[in-house]
Amino acid sequence: MKKVITITLICLVLGLFLYFQFSGKKENPNALLEFAKVSKGELIISVKESGYLNSVEEEEIKNEHTSKKLSIIEVVENGTFVEKGDLLVELDSAPLEEEKFVREEKLLLAQTELSEANNTLSITKSEAESAINKASSEIDFAQIDLTKFKTLDKTRQLEEALAEIATAKDELKLSEQTYTATLELAEKGFETKSKVERDKLDLSAKQKTLGSSEAKYEALKEFDLVKESLELERALSETKASLDRAKRDGDNKVQRAEAKVRGAEATVTSAQEALTQIQEEISQTKIYAPITGYALYPSQKGQSESPQIAKGQAAFRNQTLLRIPNMSDMKIDVQVAEHLINDLQVGQKAVVTIDSLKDQTFGATVSNVALMPASQSYWTRAGTQKYTVVVNVNDAELPDNIKPQISASTEIFIERIQDALFVPVQAVHTEQGKQVVYLKANNEHGCTQQIVQIGKMNTNNIQIISGLKEGDEVLISEP
Repeated sequence: MKKVITITLICLVLGLFLYFQFSGKKENPNALLEFAKVSKGELIISVKESGYLNSVEEEEIKNEHTSKKLSIIEVVENGTFVEKGDLLVELDSAPLEEEKFVREEKLLLAQTELSEANNTLSITKSEAESAINKASSEIDFAQIDLTKFKTLDKTRQLEEALAEIATAKDELKLSEQTYTATLELAEKGFETKSKVERDKLDLSAKQKTLGSSEAKYEALKEFDLVKESLELERALSETKASLDRAKRDGDNKVQRAEAKVRGAEATVTSAQEALTQIQEEISQTKIYAPITGYALYPSQKGQSESPQIAKGQAAFRNQTLLRIPNMSDMKIDVQVAEHLINDLQVGQKAVVTIDSLKDQTFGATVSNVALMPASQSYWTRAGTQKYTVVVNVNDAELPDNIKPQISASTEIFIERIQDALFVPVQAVHTEQGKQVVYLKANNEHGCTQQIVQIGKMNTNNIQIISGLKEGDEVLISEP
């Protein structure tokens, strides 16, 4: 409100001054009016605007640590020019070194447990293999015993029993012959009665021996050998079952031992990853420049000159510590009035002039034209919206020491019109939907209104299609 009042007072004072200065001088009605001649020639349709040179992209230097609040012990000064690989920030790594020691101890313990688990696994496998080998050997022995019995022992025992029967028969026959002879001699009186009794008893014994041998043979054949065969077969079956049990038991023990090894390996892997992570975090306490350029502090909102970082200040996770604009790829953002924006499009050629290098221009290209106007301030008049246009500088001759935010201007070329009539943009006005100018005239107003048809325009001049001719003089401002 104060600004409006101030402007009003200035206009009032200026008006009073002009009134008293020129009142009474009616002989020249054009004395206070400023005119411009209608020119003819090449009209370059372009847009000229000013802004600031900035990088298209910039590298953000962030604190990559997880949840640690590490203090900044070294940091380059704001605006320092750095080369790629230069140290930018160093954070206090003492808390991380302590954590590293703890994690190294955990890793050592985990590796020891893994070694023990591997030793246990080796012993378990060896014991299981021994048990299986023993059970396999017992099967072999049982199989040999069974085969030996069927092929040798059974036949041998039967043959021995038969041989015993044959011997008993021979002895019985001999005893019968002896008894018969003794009996005959006794009847003739050549042998005693006691001798007859002894031979008779011997004959009876031999008969019993033969019967016993025959009974033994039958028992051996029908029962004993069958029983022994069954026992040997059962022994073979039991050794096979023992082998199965040994395999199952060995497998179970080995699997449990392997599970302990896997658990120990997982613990080692986890401990190794934790140690690697802390080692990486320690390496990240020294942050180096990824590119060459100016190291800038991030600005606090509302305090563009106040740095957010300093020695001794804590750096939080993902906090932006510095930013380095990539000065090899520059742009200028300008605000263009709405009546010109439709003539601009991506790809149009332009030139950029840096205020501190007035004698040089650099090639450029329009890279973006905003679809929506930029936000208006309170004092912006209705109908004067501005659109943001981005122009990329594509000239390799930009000086190496160009700083970001340096003042610059750009001219965007739209069209070249030959033999065009044109007047200053300020000379054309809109009255009741028509474009008019005020021609110089020798009347009480010093000018007269003239309807014109306009064409293209640039920042300074506007093309006249009809209504004027070369050399006419038009009023610069609306009367």
